[in-house]
Amino acid sequence: MKFNFTDNFEFEAFVRRIAKECWGATGYVGAITVDGKERDGILESEDRIYCIEITVAKNARHTAESCKKLDSLVRRLRSLHPDKGVTGWYITRHEPTGDQGAILSRYKNIINHRTYAAFYASMVDAKDYLHEREKKPFGSIRSPGDGRFDAALKYTPTKILNTRTGDYHHTGGIARDISRSAMRALIVGEYGAGKSMALRDIFQKTLKTISERVRLSVSSIH
Repeated sequence: MKFNFTDNFEFEAFVRRIAKECWGATGYVGAITVDGKERDGILESEDRIYCIEITVAKNARHTAESCKKLDSLVRRLRSLHPDKGVTGWYITRHEPTGDQGAILSRYKNIINHRTYAAFYASMVDAKDYLHEREKKPFGSIRSPGDGRFDAALKYTPTKILNTRTGDYHHTGGIARDISRSAMRALIVGEYGAGKSMALRDIFQKTLKTISERVRLSVSSIH
């Protein structure tokens, strides 16, 4: 997910808010000066300490300086707090360049790198979401008899017209396309035409395809 930030301070504050939620940090989570050097954040939970540097820079020099700062801070805190896990985090607004990546790889055992988009995505447990979403209502789907939501309500296949190409599609074909690459579309129709049921069927078929791919991947590993 992409966000627009008015300045670097807003970007840093956004990342710190995400970090606080992801890590269950308590207490002060803002920028702080340690050993005469400003740190973008040292967040602490019950059993862990997270040292974080946040940047919009794309140059290797900044990455090298930040990693060096993080490395020394993490090692110091590990000696002061042997009862807690201490890790370093380098969060970038953009994907790292090749030069930045080479530097990050040298610190991979002590510093974790994430783009802010990947870091934000870690707030959502996709597996749990997909499992729980299927139990919830889709749009206006309700039983005609009592108006209750029925997760097992059978879908009656409906042809869906692509107004741009003039081709007709079924939910199975749309689900296959979605599982191969991201797409954006708008389903338009009269009330009761079956829009919500079609969307639910697309979701269920896509979920089945993804689950099967995961199963095959796991099987190939073993």
